[in-house]
Amino acid sequence: MKRITKILLTVIVTSLSALGLMAQNPTNNTFGKGIKVFAKDTSFSMKFSTRIQNQYEGTYTDSDAPSYSEKFYLRRARLKFDGNVFCKDLIYKIELDVVNAEVLDAVLKWNFYKNFSIWFGQTKLPGNRERVISSQKLQFVDRSLVNAKYNLDRDKGIQISHHINLGNITIREMVSVSIGEGKNYSLSSQGNDYTGRVEVLPLGDFTKKGDYFEGDLFRESKPKLALGFTYGINDNGLGQMVKRVI
Repeated sequence: MKRITKILLTVIVTSLSALGLMAQNPTNNTFGKGIKVFAKDTSFSMKFSTRIQNQYEGTYTDSDAPSYSEKFYLRRARLKFDGNVFCKDLIYKIELDVVNAEVLDAVLKWNFYKNFSIWFGQTKLPGNRERVISSQKLQFVDRSLVNAKYNLDRDKGIQISHHINLGNITIREMVSVSIGEGKNYSLSSQGNDYTGRVEVLPLGDFTKKGDYFEGDLFRESKPKLALGFTYGINDNGLGQMVKRVI
């Protein structure tokens, strides 16, 4: 799997470099919004974006013989592709991890009826807010240790989501059934993971989905509150999570 991913990453990076050399045309895209391509008949669109997070660690030991050690490394480097195919209600997302040479997301999302959507493929499970928040929107460099130890991160399967507005109150429901083995698992699964989550925003929606980034990027004009209730169980899967209530 890693070999295939490395080959795929090499082809993509080489192709993008070639495009950059051959096509020097001006674009209306702006910094921070990715590179966007649209078909004239609206049957296809793609946004390409990247993310790089470098990290430096320095440790000073104050003792009879003071010492200092340092480490500088690439914490994260991602290539992301997302857009729609055939119609605006069928959305795809592909995210590649350049550092670890692996596929993170490969998922289709279909808004098949009003506020109902179905997801199919490999992506994050809906049960944990801290995990679902993108690494580019974290308050600190890493997520909590509890999150790292008791979470499958991503898995392959099906998710169904729905939301409803009752006056100023927003309610979201999500349920998923996945193989329970974690991302990029290619062998036979021995069980399944089942996750359900309900979110309630009693004081209305946050500005620009602010309940799903940890940094204080937008100031709310009025108080806001987000409540989440989750139950998940890994039934005989080989993944690290056995049972969680978050």
